[in-house]
Amino acid sequence: MREDLEQQEQMAAIRGFWRDNGRFIVFAVVVIALGFGGYQGYQAYTAHQGEKASRLLSEFEQSLAQQNITNAQALATRIAEDHRGSMHHALAAMRMAKSLVGGGDLEKAVKWLEPIKNHSDEGLAWIARLRMASLLIDLNRLDRALSVLTEEKPVEAMLAQVNDRRGDVLALMGRNDQARKAWQEALAAWGGEPPKSAAADLVSRKLASLPSFMAEPAVKQ
Repeated sequence: MREDLEQQEQMAAIRGFWRDNGRFIVFAVVVIALGFGGYQGYQAYTAHQGEKASRLLSEFEQSLAQQNITNAQALATRIAEDHRGSMHHALAAMRMAKSLVGGGDLEKAVKWLEPIKNHSDEGLAWIARLRMASLLIDLNRLDRALSVLTEEKPVEAMLAQVNDRRGDVLALMGRNDQARKAWQEALAAWGGEPPKSAAADLVSRKLASLPSFMAEPAVKQ
């Protein structure tokens, strides 16, 4: 009899617990299940999106190889719209910009590189910034070229190239003291004197010729 009473008390306690907390427990279990299912679904969605982007990038490369620029640009635009910020987007944009430069359309090339200069991969972003700066120099948009190179701190691996390009822009603007400093920083990043690479040798020669560099300050755009 005593055992029966204890079992009844336990059952009553369990029922009371579920009456007071059951709804919350069921809700928590559902949330956990949905969360796990959502994570699995997100993983599958991400993989699917990656496959789609890879196929588009492959089609884009084929169009470029066949010199079908109209189709290539349409595919690059689709990649940019559907997969913005991805590595596929960055690669397509930089390849599209290179193709446009080959055709002499520097303005459009700059527009393709613009979103890539803030890519999450900093190395890739700085490659885009250096290419943009070179195109902007050719377009005589020197203020914009300088801002592209100075609005963010360069990654260590790109420090020499960025300072070299900054020196180019500053020299063309007639700001020779600042150009000298930028080139000196580039040379230091490449290992100092004597130059230890062809790129460093070129910077060293720029520094040597700077006193006689008589570039007129460029007209601001």
